[in-house]
Amino acid sequence: MLSGITSTTQAQATLPPPNLGNTFTLTKKLVASKGYFANRVELSWSNNNAVNIDNFKIYRKQLGTALDSVQITALPGSNALYIDNTADARVFYRYTIVGIKTCNGSELSTNISSDIGFRNPTGILSGHIEYEGGVAVSGAKVLVNSTNGNSGSSINLSNNGTITIPDAVTLEPGNQMRCEFWIKPNIIAGSVLSKNNAFSFGKNGANYEATVFTSGTAKTITVPVSQTYTVILTGTVTATKTYTLSDSQWNHVSLSYNGSAFKVFVNGILAGTVVATGNIDDNANPIVFGSATSNFKLDEFRLVGQAQTDSVISLEVNRILNGDEPQFKTNLHFDEAFGYYTYDPSKVGNLFNGNHAVFTGTNVTWSTDIPTASQLGYYGVTNALGNYNVSGIRYLGTGENYNLVPQYQTHAFSPNTRAVYIGDASYVYNNQDFEDISSFPFTGTLFYKNTTCPVPDVTLKIDGLGVIKNGTPVVTNANGTFSISVPIGNHFVSVEKFGHDMKDGR
Repeated sequence: MLSGITSTTQAQATLPPPNLGNTFTLTKKLVASKGYFANRVELSWSNNNAVNIDNFKIYRKQLGTALDSVQITALPGSNALYIDNTADARVFYRYTIVGIKTCNGSELSTNISSDIGFRNPTGILSGHIEYEGGVAVSGAKVLVNSTNGNSGSSINLSNNGTITIPDAVTLEPGNQMRCEFWIKPNIIAGSVLSKNNAFSFGKNGANYEATVFTSGTAKTITVPVSQTYTVILTGTVTATKTYTLSDSQWNHVSLSYNGSAFKVFVNGILAGTVVATGNIDDNANPIVFGSATSNFKLDEFRLVGQAQTDSVISLEVNRILNGDEPQFKTNLHFDEAFGYYTYDPSKVGNLFNGNHAVFTGTNVTWSTDIPTASQLGYYGVTNALGNYNVSGIRYLGTGENYNLVPQYQTHAFSPNTRAVYIGDASYVYNNQDFEDISSFPFTGTLFYKNTTCPVPDVTLKIDGLGVIKNGTPVVTNANGTFSISVPIGNHFVSVEKFGHDMKDGR
């Protein structure tokens, strides 16, 4: 209205387009799950321009290929979650998200955000092994070998090559620690790994050194490259053991702290121990692999906040762990073979640790040189009932063929192997049973000394372990008689009643 007169003309104004260039930032971005789920990859995101975005487009491409990214979905602008159910197992993908604003028929695009994601499905096997006659076989190993051989990659760290796991609350070991890795040395003249003023392993002169800090005090073990020594097995029975931390060969190293002793194992053999007490020092320092003078390959790193017995550490040298065992801190498989990160899918309960490692040095490369299948793989060990279980068997694509191979000293089995296909459609196999055919029947009758009175309900043992038949401990019957299967070889049969051993001696 001008001077009391109403205007009949209309004014039009054109506003500049919204600023979409800061939609995604370092903190508001796309996040993809990294091996957290068996059947999917979950994508979530946040952004600065929710009011201006009409829809999102999500693209995917397989890492390490020359293929272009392909759009896999379009979602309303109100969405902040997408589940990809079409990703292949253990295939690493780069996901990219872009926001779209439609103005006068034209599409305006935001900046983009990208992240790497993958799914990590696993198979489970279980079974039973017994001698002829139903006696359980304890301590037998069942290997699970892919017919494609070992797959994956390792990290090669040369001069100034380092990778780093940033500090996090979930990385602090507390009053126990199990830190393990595979290493193939070339030339090492410095640190292999270190969480400064907490724990470390490296080479000093001709020897390696392992250190743990508790209550501000350093406890160091000198680890010779090679060492032979005598260990006591039982009583006066001894054995000679030798370890060699060889250059140009894959070796397993374990640092173990149980709150009273700090130990180092090389290839499952105790290399040194020192008394230590208290909590491992808590600090904000990251875990760093490599140094300015190191030259080695690294594979299968795991950090657990729970110590294990010497026998368990020796047993699991060659075993790939799941990453969901109690108190897991981080589990790096180094199988990405692309990019500048290696990802941690370990978890405690339903909470994923996400303690990933990033390349921080100038000479870090991926390598196809990895431990052999006989050095590192999946296997189960039969318990006193003859039962075994193998879980966490990772497979590629939609599935792989595996051979199950039982092993126990020089024994033979029927069948000598089993074949299974572990994949998306069939990942649980029970009743994968074997029979140990390397035994002979052993029968007898037990009497009290200098009498003809039979001794009933006496437990039968082989090499100090109770004999289990059809899931039940074997004992002498009312007439004192028994019948068991004894494996071929040098074994000790004994009987026990009322806490006393009555050795047969055969």
